[in-house]
Amino acid sequence: MTIWKLEAVARPDDPRWQAGPRYERLYVRAGTPAEARICAGKALAPNPAVVGNENAEQPGPFEDAALYRVTRSSANDAGVAASEEGEPAVIAR
Repeated sequence: MTIWKLEAVARPDDPRWQAGPRYERLYVRAGTPAEARICAGKALAPNPAVVGNENAEQPGPFEDAALYRVTRSSANDAGVAASEEGEPAVIAR
């Protein structure tokens, strides 16, 4: 697996955030950039019942390239003792 860095690229006042949390930077262990986006979404996306403005057809914030950029990274960059071995997971935020 690879360590991927997801960085917020949209301004904090961008309406696409839809009042949800905005993470400046996340590190995810996953096989591909798309898998990293999905993994982050499952682990950290807001609960639709709480926010109330999502629907099943609307992509989550981590899947929106206008909100988050995904680049290859490393555990050293993340500042954590994590390996590229293991299941897909958010390893640092």
